[in-house]
Amino acid sequence: MKPEDASLNQLADFLLGSDLLFCALLDREGIIRAHSPGVPRLLHLGGDDCRNRPLAAHLTEADGAQLRRRLVGGDDERGEEFLLNLHSPLQGATTLRCHLVRHPRGVLFVAENPAAKTAAFADELLQLNNQLAVLSRENTRKNRELQERNRQLLEAYRTIQELALKDPLTGAANRRAFNERLRFEAERGARMKSPLVLVMLDLDHFKKVNDDYGHETGDEVLVAVTAALIKSVRPYDLVARVGGEEIALLLPGTDLDKGVEIAERLRREVAELAIDGYPKQITASFGVALLPPGSNPDSLMSRADAALYRAKDGGRNRVERESPPQ
Repeated sequence: MKPEDASLNQLADFLLGSDLLFCALLDREGIIRAHSPGVPRLLHLGGDDCRNRPLAAHLTEADGAQLRRRLVGGDDERGEEFLLNLHSPLQGATTLRCHLVRHPRGVLFVAENPAAKTAAFADELLQLNNQLAVLSRENTRKNRELQERNRQLLEAYRTIQELALKDPLTGAANRRAFNERLRFEAERGARMKSPLVLVMLDLDHFKKVNDDYGHETGDEVLVAVTAALIKSVRPYDLVARVGGEEIALLLPGTDLDKGVEIAERLRREVAELAIDGYPKQITASFGVALLPPGSNPDSLMSRADAALYRAKDGGRNRVERESPPQ
């Protein structure tokens, strides 16, 4: 049982056992399921048990409608005090100050007992207010704990999502993120009639970096090159590590000539990098391919790769564009 439910049960036991307050446990239809000893007298019933009777039957038509509305209302509405006129053929209307309190098994209807002695009623009402205050503090604490737990779960979910789409070494997007973004940009390009350029680049002689200086230095080179690329492209371009030393760039809204121009600028920037722990020059070869609006993206990567291989074969540290279609 939840702690707040246990507190509400204790409160219900206190109210339903009171002879100085009228209390009834109602279901959502307003049927009395349990009651304090004074409720039959309040309703002017001969017996001592009025369970399974609708409370609204003893109210004026307007107040019966008010009660039904409050029973299905929110917690804020239930917490406020309201007045009801109890109808009796013998005694006429009796006005009662009432409260509704949420309960796991329904709603507690609590009303003053006009016949109770003022001092005793005030004492009992004070006990009721104290219990309600304790319950309110406990619920407030639980709500804070729940909100904090939800915040932690949301933060953990976002972290997991971010890790699932990022390369752990370089912080660039990973192959999965690249594939998802490629599909998205291809569909968007078709709708907007906008071209998309893919640039594939591969670090030249990278195996020799690892062999001569160790894999830790090789990792530092990869991180430095990737950081330079991310810094040099637009915020909405994508830089992704798709292989060991192979990096892909998606450039939305870019035609082939502009893509070649961007790749050439990036090639020069990579060649000018100074990397701590590696005294030699780092260079990269680039291949550039275009996805016209509405085209199938399946062949885009192979076309960019083919251009990249030509750049390697042509002496490295150069940019090649895809071959024109035959």
